[in-house]
Amino acid sequence: DAGVPAGVTPDPLKCAFDIGALTCPGAETADCLTVEQVATMRAIYRGPRNARTGEQLYPGLTLGSEGMGGDETNPGWADFWANPDKPDEPQRADFFRYWVFKDANWNWWNFDWDKDVETVQRVIAPVVDATDPDISPFRARGGKLIMFMGWDDPVGSSVEAINYYDGVVARGKDGDAGAKPPDTPRFAPLFIL
Repeated sequence: DAGVPAGVTPDPLKCAFDIGALTCPGAETADCLTVEQVATMRAIYRGPRNARTGEQLYPGLTLGSEGMGGDETNPGWADFWANPDKPDEPQRADFFRYWVFKDANWNWWNFDWDKDVETVQRVIAPVVDATDPDISPFRARGGKLIMFMGWDDPVGSSVEAINYYDGVVARGKDGDAGAKPPDTPRFAPLFIL
């Protein structure tokens, strides 16, 4: 953060830090990361991809978000990913088990990053997705929208919020693709905290 004026939040998307710089030069210590840990961190920052095609499924988490929250038992991201009631599975496995697959015996280890992502989209997207950037009907009725996201949100990627906002701006004032009205920030501002 050196050189960033007081009151200005640094933009993690402009950070060029390479996590590989933290690789242990020799024996593993608490002050460095193993080659496997570096590879895992890179995968988290890169975001999930289709196992067959390599297509980006969702943006990765931003640099700096790994220290968010937690306690000594589950530091940083682990506080949001680990299930303290079921330590052998991730926090949100039941979401997939009961909401998506409707199978109490569903095994999260068998999730297929090719076909199962399509199943999630087909089953859940109609219920929970708010991804249509055309909010012109809402705006035409005088609606105002305040969007916000945390840079270090461990559940959703701030990049996804930015992508959505850019889509709203690109849709334009009257829903015309390509128009970029100057009032978009006034009726639908995005705050990244």
